Amino acid sequence: MVAHSDFDRALAGLPLRGGGSGVPARDGDRGLVPIMLRLAGVGLIAAALGLWLLPAHGADPAMMLVKLLVSIFLFSSGVLGLYAAR
Repeated sequence: MVAHSDFDRALAGLPLRGGGSGVPARDGDRGLVPIMLRLAGVGLIAAALGLWLLPAHGADPAMMLVKLLVSIFLFSSGVLGLYAAR
């Protein structure tokens, strides 16, 4: 059993009523955030695909591997941006 002072009770705040979790519900109106996330996601996916459309001067295997890793990173970042905007 633990004894609490009045100071501890004042900092605890009001008790939760109705069995709620205390987390406010999202009303769905977040303004420009979803639009910007979608725009950034589409831009990153387009950059990942456009990276392969550019002509490669002296395409050695090491450069192609770096290009593949960069395009995978850009594509996955774009998909995450689209997923976060939904």
